Amino acid sequence: MTTPVLLDDEQPTLPAGSRVARGTGAATRQTAEFSLLGPVEARAGGELIDLGAARERCVLAVLLLDANRCVSADQIVERVWGGGRLPRRPRGTVQTYVSFLRHKLIIVRQPNGYMISLDEQLVDVHAFRALIKAARAARRDDKASALFEQALGLWQGEAFGALDTPWLGDVRAILDTERRAAERDLADIGLRQGQHGALLPRLAAWAARDPLDERLAGQLMLALYRSGRQADALAHYERSRRLLVDDLGLDASDDLQRLRQQILSADPALALRAVDPRAGARSAVCAFTRQHRTRCLQQRRWPDS
Repeated sequence: MTTPVLLDDEQPTLPAGSRVARGTGAATRQTAEFSLLGPVEARAGGELIDLGAARERCVLAVLLLDANRCVSADQIVERVWGGGRLPRRPRGTVQTYVSFLRHKLIIVRQPNGYMISLDEQLVDVHAFRALIKAARAARRDDKASALFEQALGLWQGEAFGALDTPWLGDVRAILDTERRAAERDLADIGLRQGQHGALLPRLAAWAARDPLDERLAGQLMLALYRSGRQADALAHYERSRRLLVDDLGLDASDDLQRLRQQILSADPALALRAVDPRAGARSAVCAFTRQHRTRCLQQRRWPDS
């Protein structure tokens, strides 16, 4: 969880003597690239564009997340202030912030609100989602793996950096779930390709971070088993099961229990087979990971404000 920023500026801080790109030219405004998967930033020609203080960056993030769609002034107020102390004239303040940003970006005034007009692939959030969709549709593991790596490489920290409002927090949680699902999909490919040894440190670190993730537990158990560490695989199952019982009051899923039984009996189905790197990315390591994938579909829209 990020440390909330004190968002107490009710009027935008206009740039004075800054050396960063001002973005007033049409070419700069059209070619800027935007980062939300980390600190909220915009760059044009390699130079940072001054986006103002925290409130202005929140307004920009709200508009970029719904790029090419109208966002009403009331929605912006709710998403940026989130039930906190409002300025005396909320809509007027939003208009002032948008006026500041319009000097740098293409923001269109609509009858009921504002819309930022741009190629969505210039915004890392939308590029990430498009790459993940393409990776899951790919029929070759090597192609899917490259797309997953490219998508995950867009992340530069927690989404929105230190900006923190209730609405942005909800979106951050959605994006974090999507990132972790992509990591698990990439791990599935690695396990199919016999990379269990190289994956072990990463899977162990992820399991320490997400000890209640049964899909991840299954991947780690399989990697340990294929590395000749049957006892460690079974021990991880027991730890995961105890945590599920103690924290959630639930037993391990049928799929995880089935994987444990396969490891106990040294089921030949778990043995690594020679796999063509061009093999279809849709084939799963086991039924356990296939069924969990359906729980990780991307949400197309953000939370209602």
